[in-house]
Amino acid sequence: MSWLRRSERGVSKSMIAFTLAVLGVLALAIQTFVPGLIGKDSGVHVTNPSLLTVADSATGIATLAGGHSVSLYASGLRITDPSGDLFLTVIKGSPISAVIGTVTGSGGRRVEHSETIVSNVRIDAVATTANRARYTGIVYDATHEMPLTIDVTSEGTDVSLAARVPGASALVWHLTSDYEVTGYTPGLDGRNLRRRAWWLGPLGERTTFTSQRGADLTVRPTDVVRALDLRETGRIDVHVWSERSSLLLMRRAAPPDRSAS
Repeated sequence: MSWLRRSERGVSKSMIAFTLAVLGVLALAIQTFVPGLIGKDSGVHVTNPSLLTVADSATGIATLAGGHSVSLYASGLRITDPSGDLFLTVIKGSPISAVIGTVTGSGGRRVEHSETIVSNVRIDAVATTANRARYTGIVYDATHEMPLTIDVTSEGTDVSLAARVPGASALVWHLTSDYEVTGYTPGLDGRNLRRRAWWLGPLGERTTFTSQRGADLTVRPTDVVRALDLRETGRIDVHVWSERSSLLLMRRAAPPDRSAS
């Protein structure tokens, strides 16, 4: 009977190992495919970043007024303030894409119709002043080439990140998101926005969303169609239906320390 018990234990261990392997495959499938399916009926078109190349003359760190700095390398664009990192674009990918197309519908029933998405970015030069770094280059693919200007401007304690692509119908910012992203009402739900695509409501100049990195962001201009897409793991795509777009970055005030009271 001992051989039978050993055989049963062997079968049990094999079944456990098989079950764990199946669960692992299912978890990987969920992580890979489900984020893109959640909110698929939102009408926001998934727009992926592509290649970023930076000329040697445009590579490096620019120091701006107010203790701000901006660095651009092939790995991406980073903005810091005296408290640390404030903003990062996707790692080893284009910080922005240009879209040619239209939007139909209204409110939460809008639908993006993207005829052409141009996602490769090449930065050729940078020019700096005391409070601004201006990067110039192109957005391109095999058949399109569109001029690109990105300005990073120190505005007192805040920073503005602005882009222009003449001829584009929309711009899509590709940002890194390692932390919880929360919306501000009434333009967005005041909760975790993870794994959904959201149309932005009218907010005037008010803050749009924030993350635990410490930055509050306002998406401008505020009088055009805008959306946030968080369906891809670790990435925030900000859709702005204009050839010009800017993100106002504000360091969120730390909550008061009540331990001393």
